[in-house]
Amino acid sequence: MKDKKSFIIRRLTWEDVDKINKIQKLRGFKEISIQDLDNNNWILYGALDSSGNLVGIVGIVGIYIYSRLPHNDYPNGIIAEIGSLYVMTEARGNNLGCKLVNTILGDIRKNESSIDAIVCDTTKAGYAVFKKCGFIESTEHRQWIQL
Repeated sequence: MKDKKSFIIRRLTWEDVDKINKIQKLRGFKEISIQDLDNNNWILYGALDSSGNLVGIVGIVGIYIYSRLPHNDYPNGIIAEIGSLYVMTEARGNNLGCKLVNTILGDIRKNESSIDAIVCDTTKAGYAVFKKCGFIESTEHRQWIQL
């Protein structure tokens, strides 16, 4: 059985941009700028190991307002989208994916009371993590959780 390691999960800032972009490069994703983090275009949380290395990341891409007819499930028409969940291979098996997702969900619930639902865009590898965190499949969205 793999030893469970200790990690710190915290909101990432512009000071972490080099660490973030190291992961972005490994994944083949575009770099994130300091302005993106300063302007809250991206709200990112990371898992750092005992040496301060960023080993996991999750972010909210933005809050989107969907124009729709009044609907019981979406009375405000406001939906947040989570993306960019990634845990480095060497840090997997420590439940970091769920810890990161649950941390950002807590932040969204605390600070964005008007959001009706949270959707995520996930790969096949991330599907199990989001399902474990309470997301359910939806035909209307890729996956969602009702708040």
